[in-house]
Formats: sequence, C-alpha cells, structure tokens
Amino acid sequence: MNHRPITARLKAIGAASALCALVWAAPFAAQATTLSDNTTQITADTVAADATNWLAASFSTDTTYSAATLQAVVLALADSGATTLALYSSDASSLVPDSLLANFNLVSTSATASTFSLSDIDLQGNATYWLVLSNASGSTNWSWTEASDGTGSGFTGTWANSDDAGGVWFTNSNLYPLQAGVTVVSAVPEPASMLLWLGAMPWLMLARAKNQGASA
Repeated sequence: MNHRPITARLKAIGAASALCALVWAAPFAAQATTLSDNTTQITADTVAADATNWLAASFSTDTTYSAATLQAVVLALADSGATTLALYSSDASSLVPDSLLANFNLVSTSATASTFSLSDIDLQGNATYWLVLSNASGSTNWSWTEASDGTGSGFTGTWANSDDAGGVWFTNSNLYPLQAGVTVVSAVPEPASMLLWLGAMPWLMLARAKNQGASA
C-alpha cells in the first residue's frame, strides 16, 4: 500500500493547522472610536446636578461594539469637585436609566470640561447605556446646547432627569441637550493577522478536498 498520498495530506493539514494557530495567536490592535459626541456644539448655559437632582445622557451600541470597553467620557462640567459619574443600564424602553453598573474615575478637570475613565466593563452590543451625574455635596453644572444634534453611531439625542436621587426618572423633552463625548476601545485584528488568515484558507480548503476525495 502506498502511504505517500496520506502522508502528504497529513502534512498539508498540519501546515494549515499551524498557520491557523499563528493567526489566532497574532496580536489584536486596540482601536479607539468616538461613539457619541455633542461637545463641539455651541454651549448655551448649564443645569445643576446635586444630591437629589440627577442628570443623565444616553448612548447606544451596535454589534460592532460588543465587548468594547469605555476608554474615556468627557463631560462639559464646571465645579466638579464632588461629582459622581456612573454608568447605568437602560430600562426596556431605552428611555430612562435602570441599574447601576459602575462608577467612573475622574481623570482630569478644567473650568469647562472633566474627563472620566472606566476599566473592566465590557459593553454589550445593541444596548443603550446612561451616563448619570450626581453630586454628594454642593452642585455640579453640566453644560447644555440648544442643538439636539451630535456625531457618532451611538448618539441617541436622549436625556433624562430625576428629582429624587434616581428613584424615578423622566425623559423630558424640555430637558436641555447635555454635552458629553464617549470614546470606546475595541479589539480588531492586526492587518498582518488578516493576511495570515487569508493565506491559510487555500491550505485548509485543499487539505479538506483531498481528504474527502480519499474517503470516497
């Protein structure tokens, strides 16, 4: 019996498997994307958040951002010393905040803007999230714009407020468009990884065809 064709097929399958393993082991690049932003709109005035009056702005994700992580959130704030910014899930209607997911860390602040970060939270695809602002003592002024427009695939143009520390939320058409920018990071394959995958495909197809032919 001639074992050389079988040996050749095994070698082809082994080479293809090794190449696929190399593809999966290849590095993935972190790609930052502005998911939602209206901070470039002209600021009209501010509205205050405090211990009982909470403010919220929403953003959404699609399947592209499943398992993406929040890199930074920039709010147009003033007097943010005692500010708490939290990430909330949305209720079934996607119109008001639902459950607390995590609290952000304040990274930097200036007279007109504050930057927050959040780690170890993966976003889900096709979901709505809320940025909820409160203040343990005193008040924080969140800037708003007269324009309801924004950029990014996750911009919803939906805002909410609560006058009882988050007990009951209202989506209010009279609530001013609060200014916020949301940046996320998602893992995407390096270009070299994609080339390796494309290179592996012919090997896999050939090995499979030969194996099926031998089995016939």
